[in-house]
Amino acid sequence: MNYNFKTNFKVIKTVYRIVKKMGLLSLLTGEKTESDINVIEIATTLFEHDVVNEFCRVVTGTDDDFEEMEIEELEGVILGFFECTKESWNRLKLAGMLGQKSEE
Repeated sequence: MNYNFKTNFKVIKTVYRIVKKMGLLSLLTGEKTESDINVIEIATTLFEHDVVNEFCRVVTGTDDDFEEMEIEELEGVILGFFECTKESWNRLKLAGMLGQKSEE
């Protein structure tokens, strides 16, 4: 299933809070590049913090049950959002709105 990702300020703020809580802020601050992104690490952290549905529902604006999806579909939603919003995160970083050091 293809999703249109929501990228308004409210969504970005919520994603920032979720990612920071999970200790993956380095994905947003640029400390980790695309080649450093480990899907297993992201999935494990999402599972441990039980935020898969919250994250996916926020970024897609749907009430779908993402825990019912196949792993490949879930990966597409999670990584698809970060790919879609990469430029927004870079602009926030350049504007000094994202810290240079993550709080992992």
